This record gives sequence, C-alpha cells and structure tokens, in this order.
Amino acid sequence: MLFSKKDKKEDLHRVLPFVDFHDDMTISADGTISIQFKTTLAFQEQYTEQQYIDWTHILASSMKELPCNSLVQQVDIYYPDQWHNPSIDSNKLDFLKQKQVRHTEGRPILHHESYIILSFPGLYKNYTPLSTFYSRDETKSFSKNPFAHLEKRLTIAKKDAAQFRQSVSTHLPLTPLTAGEFSHLIHRCLSLNFEDPEGNLYGGLVKNKEYVQVANRKAQVISLIESSIEPSYTVLDKFGHNGGVCAPLTDGLGRSLNFPHIISRVIRMIDSEAFLKKHFNSFAWSEATKLDERKLQNIRHIRGEMAEFEQTLCGETNQLSIYLF
Repeated sequence: MLFSKKDKKEDLHRVLPFVDFHDDMTISADGTISIQFKTTLAFQEQYTEQQYIDWTHILASSMKELPCNSLVQQVDIYYPDQWHNPSIDSNKLDFLKQKQVRHTEGRPILHHESYIILSFPGLYKNYTPLSTFYSRDETKSFSKNPFAHLEKRLTIAKKDAAQFRQSVSTHLPLTPLTAGEFSHLIHRCLSLNFEDPEGNLYGGLVKNKEYVQVANRKAQVISLIESSIEPSYTVLDKFGHNGGVCAPLTDGLGRSLNFPHIISRVIRMIDSEAFLKKHFNSFAWSEATKLDERKLQNIRHIRGEMAEFEQTLCGETNQLSIYLF
C-alpha cells in the first residue's frame, strides 16, 4: 500500500519499503533481505513445449532448495522502443544484408527486460504482499526488532542466492544487480518511464478508486485471483504457420500488449504440513457452519481435492511446496 487510509499525502521515502541498499542486497523495513538479478533472455521461439516443461521442473527443483518462507519474484517490464542495428561497416555486407539492415533500422519494437528477486523474510513472514515488491512500508510499526541477527542473516542469504544462481545458470544466466541499479529499477517501475536509466520521478503518485496517476500516465493493477487445477505451460503465439510457435503461457500479457507495462509473479516456499493443517481446519469449520446443501457440496468437493493434493505432497521427499499468489 503506497498510502495509509488517513493520510492522502506521504513522502516517497516514507512509503517505499526499503531502508538500506547494501552492496548487492536490499534490506526492507520489516527485516526482509532481497537479492536481485537481471536475467539474460533467450529467443523463446527456439524452444519446444517439452523444453518449457523440463525447464519449469528444473526451476521448481532449484526453488525447493531455498529456505522455507523464501520468495522468488520475477519482474518483466515491456515498453515500446526503436530497433537500432549494431555499429557495422555496411560496405562489408553483401547486397541482401545491406537491404536487411536498412529495412530494420528504426523499426518499432517492444523492449523486454526481466529480473529475478530472491527475498528472505526475517521475523515477519506470514503476510500477503502489499506491493509489487511485497514488503511492508516504513510507516508500519513492529513489536519486535526486525533487524535482529542481521549480519548472520545477510551471510546466509548471500550463500542461498549464490546456490540458486548456480543451479539455474545453464538455462537462465543471472547477473547480480548493484544496489544503485536496483534503486533505479524501482524508480523506473514507479514512474513507468522505462526509457530513463536513472528512473527519475517527474511527478507524484495520485490515487484513485480505479487507477493510480503517475505524472501524466494512468496505471492500473490487474491481479490473478485463481488458476486452473491442471498446469498449462505454453500457448501458440499466433506468428507463423499452424497457429504459431510455442511461447510461455503469459505471452498474451507480454509481447501482445504494445504499451509500457509490468508483469510480476511471486512464488513463496511454504511448509507443506503446516499449510495443509491450516486449510483442513478451515474447511472443517466451514463445513460445520454451512446449512445450505449446495455450499456443503462445494466444501466437500474442495476437501476431496485437498486430500488428493496431500497424497501428492506426502509422496515427495522434500516437504516444501510452492504457493503462488
């Protein structure tokens, strides 16, 4: 939340969740330690559906090695730009290459940048993210010191992040962001001025019931509230023959939207046993308090699905599961 209910105006440094940019790590007001990377993207058209599935399983295995309650966030930003060919001597190119260079120079493109942010909460773990960067702001008060044992936690977080980076490096090369680079990224996301590498803010953020106005732009947040039971990995991008080639499931939210926008996905590692116990207790209470037969059937159906889910988790050696919000 960028604004409290009572105050309609806040200084930006008061509502941003980050209190310190420490080398290549970031410390939030609630004690969360974040380590951020820029990803080196490949040409997605070269992958088959099976390769997408295999890559998803590799990434899931790498995430399961992270500590419980860790968060993995992927931030993709898209903005219109112009294509500029690399500096080359056109006289050294053959006729067709020269034509190709001239044809593509200055053409409109949709620029894409992707970032991975690993976060390790401290004392305050079990809460829903309040912003794109899922941290509480500085205006909140904490009953316990969120920075207890900070030096030790920084060392452990750095080690876990290095291990994760190494495990995915074959398919997803990650380049660490410095504190300054991450600060600029945050300001670029806030200003929606992605072309400015410094991420300067030229105006305030004004809230409205349906949008937030950033300088002369109106921004809306659209959240995924549920997904299908059966996982989907790819879609056809509609470019080329036979409906197109394989693309990631979220391709329709990426290259298909020709205006500045951000896609944020957060995955949280949870304790499977605690998660199931909490939800089974909730379902039992709901079933005991429901009088309507239709609502009872819905609750029983969900409990049955949860029982099947529990059997799947019990068959895994690693007792951590992934919770997506």
